[in-house]
Amino acid sequence: MSTYSPDLSLQIDLKQTNINDLSTNLNDLISASGGQGGILTTWGSENPEQPQFVTCGVPIQSKESLCAELASFAPEIASGDLAAISELQCRFETEAIREKLGGLNAVVIPVVASGKPLGMFCLLHRGEVPGFVKESPQIYNLVADHLDVVLNNAALLQKLLRDRLWYESLLRNAKDGIVVVNMEGKIVGVNEALEKLSGWKVSEIVGQPYYKIFPLQFTQARGTHGQKQNSLALSKSKNILDFAIFQDPLEGELTARSGMVIDVEVSGVTVSDRRNKICGWFMVLRDITRRKELERMGKIFLSAMSHELQTPIAVIKGFAGLLSDPELELSPEVIREKAAVIYDEGDRLQKMVRQMLEATSIQAGGIKLHCEAVSLGELIERALRRFEAMAAQKQVTITANYPEGLPAVWGDPSRIEQVLTNLIENALKHGAGGYIEISAAEEYSSILVRVSDCGPGIAKDEQGRIFGMFQRGSETKVRGSGLGLFIAQAIIEAHGGRIGVETAPSGGACFYFSLPKEQ
Repeated sequence: MSTYSPDLSLQIDLKQTNINDLSTNLNDLISASGGQGGILTTWGSENPEQPQFVTCGVPIQSKESLCAELASFAPEIASGDLAAISELQCRFETEAIREKLGGLNAVVIPVVASGKPLGMFCLLHRGEVPGFVKESPQIYNLVADHLDVVLNNAALLQKLLRDRLWYESLLRNAKDGIVVVNMEGKIVGVNEALEKLSGWKVSEIVGQPYYKIFPLQFTQARGTHGQKQNSLALSKSKNILDFAIFQDPLEGELTARSGMVIDVEVSGVTVSDRRNKICGWFMVLRDITRRKELERMGKIFLSAMSHELQTPIAVIKGFAGLLSDPELELSPEVIREKAAVIYDEGDRLQKMVRQMLEATSIQAGGIKLHCEAVSLGELIERALRRFEAMAAQKQVTITANYPEGLPAVWGDPSRIEQVLTNLIENALKHGAGGYIEISAAEEYSSILVRVSDCGPGIAKDEQGRIFGMFQRGSETKVRGSGLGLFIAQAIIEAHGGRIGVETAPSGGACFYFSLPKEQ
């Protein structure tokens, strides 16, 4: 008489990585142990509150309730509370009776891998559970080992995908241009920021020599003693383009596709393989055009201010020393004359300092306006009265030309008057005598104001530049800070208007600005 002896040797392919294949292994395990059915519950390294189930031999109508029982105990077993297994077995057998599955015995064994519970296996038997199953629970280690491989591989794949998405997002959303170059000096890839900076599309340049697509001219010396220097040749032609890679970034000039030269800051690192062999170069190009412009303006500021401040300070100091000299006896008329000069120069110095502070405030946070309905006619008439004496002294006639009933504008009256005053002062300083005309007229939803003179005018290539900080016409001989038009532009633009200059019919300069009508 032959004795029933189940085959305990399960053949499991550890190369399988699909967790669905565990159902086949589960069926083999149930058959080997002589059971009726079984449920494998897994949560791996994920939340045990949301386990996954693989069933075999369990009626469909009972699957939901039996899996719910296992799910309710998953957090306890995942936390290492193995004492809950006995209670789970009793609850499971009770639930089987309630589901009218007959008298079923259950064996629940935690699936442990790397010392950590990552699931549990429930074996269902119609009769008494075979002794060899109770006495040899190590047969489940075969499933546990395979499950460990599956879950670890899945976790590794998920990590790789997350890392890839993270790096792709980092490169795609980086504000700086990024280019990867191989050892042959050919472009492997670039990000969107570098496409915008250079004007080249990635589909056009991949595989092209780097030095042809992104020609760089460094403005800093390379090879400073003590700096890390790993050279990477980016060309194999006779004229090898050999870039040194330093700890500190280098400043240079990049010629874009359009031919425009862009100031950039370059940082680079070599890319090495597992054997530490250099296989390419990873480079970051940062557009520093704005920074270089600020540096240039700072230098112009120091130069302009040192020159412009020197004259009034010298005059004030000289005349003050003259008046304070005890050995000189000056008439009251001379004293008043020198004091008037000191006052005028002090007033000029105060105006320059005020303009510098205002320009700094504009750069920091713009201009604050206190708007109301403003009559431009009244502001123009007030300006005529203010400059009447100065115009007569310079033998200049100032006229106003605007229609009656000119609509009011919406703006800050003191700021608008500041702009008008600056333009008239410039016309008196730079004009060649004759006349100055101030006109105003409606233009769609705005009022356009013009201040024209009969001076030498402003060259067309300078008409846009003179509204920058510390900018003045190349032909002017009159002293000034170069801030007046910069401030005037900021004021008008803060009102939502526009300002500019063109050549007047007389050949002089015609400055104009527009302001929105009062709604």
